[in-house]
Amino acid sequence: MHSPTRRRFNEIKKLKRKERKRREGMVECRGKILKRGDRVPCGYALYPKSQDPDSIITCHRCGTGHIKSATGWITFKEDAMAKGKL
Repeated sequence: MHSPTRRRFNEIKKLKRKERKRREGMVECRGKILKRGDRVPCGYALYPKSQDPDSIITCHRCGTGHIKSATGWITFKEDAMAKGKL
């Protein structure tokens, strides 16, 4: 059997591995919210169901839509500006 110290170390290692896997699929929201009268970055953690190009996710906190591009996840507004529509 393992000592209590070794057991705890292995437990922490498992937790770190689980956290790393969770963060792997995470996307941080790039939208803005009003906080005490100021527009600040939302930063909400989003977990898209698929990583396919043109996948769409919407933030539940600020309502900003995100689309998967070749470079990564961008907002609809950034996408429109890149295409010259805004």
